[in-house]
Formats: sequence, C-alpha cells, structure tokens
Amino acid sequence: MNRLPALLLITLTFSACASAAQQAPEEAFLEATDMTTECREKRLAGELRNYSESADCRDRARQNIAASGYPHMDLIDLMFAHDKALAQRVDSGEISEIDAQLLSAELLAAIAGEEQRRTIADYQTHLQKRPDLTHFLNSWNRQQQNKNQIQSLQRSITCTPSGNMVQCY
Repeated sequence: MNRLPALLLITLTFSACASAAQQAPEEAFLEATDMTTECREKRLAGELRNYSESADCRDRARQNIAASGYPHMDLIDLMFAHDKALAQRVDSGEISEIDAQLLSAELLAAIAGEEQRRTIADYQTHLQKRPDLTHFLNSWNRQQQNKNQIQSLQRSITCTPSGNMVQCY
C-alpha cells in the first residue's frame, strides 16, 4: 500500500519536460514518499494500530501535493480514497496485504494512463492555440514524408555505367 513512490516515478516518466512550475509538484511527491514511508514505519513499530491509521497518517502528504499546484488532484484524491478503502478491507481480513498491493498497482497503471492522456490532450490544445507551431509541425511532417518517399524511390532505381552512358532501371 506504499504507492506514492511508484506514482512519483510514473508521474516523472510521463510528464512533459520539467519547468520551474513543475518543480513544486515533484518536490511535493518526494515529501509525500517520505511521509508514506514514515507512516508505514510507524505502523510496523506499533505506533499506528492498523492499515487504516497508516492510510489516515498520509493525509498531510495529500495536502502538500494539493498545495504544490499539481494539476490532476482528482487522480490523487482517487488514489488516496482507494488506498483508505483497501486499508479497511485489509484490516477487516477481507483481503490480504498482497491483494491490496495488486489492486493498488492496477489503479496506478490506470492513473498513469489517464495522466498521460491528459498531458497529450493539453499539448494538442496548446498547439491548436498556436497556429504558427501547428503550421510548422505540419510542414515539417510533410517534408519528412517527401524525404522518405524520395529515399524509397532512390532505393528502387539501379543505375549502371555503360561506356559514356549510364543506364537506370
């Protein structure tokens, strides 16, 4: 149920290039990872009685992520709510910790996919607002296609010298 390190890795992997504005969420995720580890250690040491208390212990981590300006807080809220529900199920004996970790991993994969989809959609929206960039990218894509077609044609033509002439076929 220690999913924040994995979420941090996925977020950093799928996010667009880091800018100054993105540094605050990255730092918040690092702090959240530390807080998650601290809560887990408290549970293992007996300072927290169960998984539910350990999940509740991480509320400050969620607040830090929200304060950082992370743009997909609905996904973070979903993850924390899911984590709390799984903790209750583990505490009641309904599922094992391993089952909870598997369910968490499945949700993380879905969250990573959704975050990537949103990032791509945001980028496409940005391009639509910048017709100069869109025109440039379309022109560049056409040039690359033409270049590829010419290279294909060049590979399909064989030329051999014959005296003062060159025969191509």
